[in-house]
Amino acid sequence: GGVGKTTLAQAVYKEVRKKSHFDETAWICVSQTFSINDLLRKILKELGCNSRASCNISNTDYRSLMEAVQGHLFQRRYLVVLDDIWDPHLWGKILNFPWFAPGSRVVITTRDDETAKAATRIRIMMLEPLQLSEAWTLFCSIAFRDVNRTCPSDLEELASQVLDYAGGLPLAL
Repeated sequence: GGVGKTTLAQAVYKEVRKKSHFDETAWICVSQTFSINDLLRKILKELGCNSRASCNISNTDYRSLMEAVQGHLFQRRYLVVLDDIWDPHLWGKILNFPWFAPGSRVVITTRDDETAKAATRIRIMMLEPLQLSEAWTLFCSIAFRDVNRTCPSDLEELASQVLDYAGGLPLAL
């Protein structure tokens, strides 16, 4: 992690929400131990379904949870972001959901190549670590807040070591 997948997805999500392009939006942080039922409950909660009598998110039955998601999203344009999916099998189950509607989008972020490959129906955007010059510029703009945001010559060797250690990962800078 640390290349900026979540940050990029958050920026897009916030911009899309401002423009009201979708009827429904949901951001779900997916942990390594998420089950499909946990995910469905979280989607329903993020969509505000827990405040409606027609949505029973405490139900543990997969079929009931699926029907609640389908019913809530039926004929609605939506954006669902699933952040940090680890399990390619979970994504496979998501792809089989019968609730993908025209004009709707599901965005995933993952650090796992197998999970990304499992998402073959969609476009995959691979983020790479920063080039050295980009990492240097970012590091200097954060670390040295003077007018020029340049590295003082007496700290260049230390700054270079920090950049080597960070490996081009913006989060490590």
